[in-house]
Amino acid sequence: QYAQAATTLAKIVDSDPNVTLEKRIEYLSLAIGMARSCLGPSSQMVSAAAAAGVDQEFVQELEDKMEVARIQMQIRNDLLQLVDLNPDAVAARLGLDRSVWATPSATPAAAAERDHAVRRALGDTREQIRRALDSRLLTITELYKQYADKFDLAEARLAIFAVSNHDAPAMVKQQWERIIATALGPSRANFEACAEKVRVLSLQFKMNDMVFPMGYLIDILERSAQQDGRCDLWVVQALRDVGASDII
Repeated sequence: QYAQAATTLAKIVDSDPNVTLEKRIEYLSLAIGMARSCLGPSSQMVSAAAAAGVDQEFVQELEDKMEVARIQMQIRNDLLQLVDLNPDAVAARLGLDRSVWATPSATPAAAAERDHAVRRALGDTREQIRRALDSRLLTITELYKQYADKFDLAEARLAIFAVSNHDAPAMVKQQWERIIATALGPSRANFEACAEKVRVLSLQFKMNDMVFPMGYLIDILERSAQQDGRCDLWVVQALRDVGASDII
């Protein structure tokens, strides 16, 4: 029964356009758990599972899909946030009509009409993003080309590099420069937010040297502190938080 349930859930994840991305991830998690339970110590269980199409390769495929689905969720959330922060840029990259953002507001009535139009346009943009990223699971290549690269999403790029084992040291450093600059903010003084961002990403990437280059991060964090003439104790604390106390 578990084997059949796992394969049924896997089919729903792959083929049902009406399932949300959250549900796809939930179904993948359930399918993985059920499939694993079928591959226990009993040879009879393993044989029955294999007859239903559930084996170790099937489990690995589900786990790979889960990794990609989580990146898809990250990209969707990043884009929805970006709509609030920079709607014009998102609309431009999606090929939407941006005239509403530039409509002059000569009178209070015109201003109210423009605000209503902007809210409607923002809602349409959010809905388009949700439809595109909820309707099916995308491949890692699609996520990179159509979203991470197109919208210049630094954290998503790193996540894709990690999942695909793509070794690109120069590009990784560029992404980290942008991530740290964004976390520090325009004043370049938001050190607590920067330290927290490094800590969160260290957990996401599990200290993977390919996308979490510790030596380079130490250097760029120290330079960021020195540029403001600030004490670099926050750098030390940030690195201790990610388990790098042995190299500082």
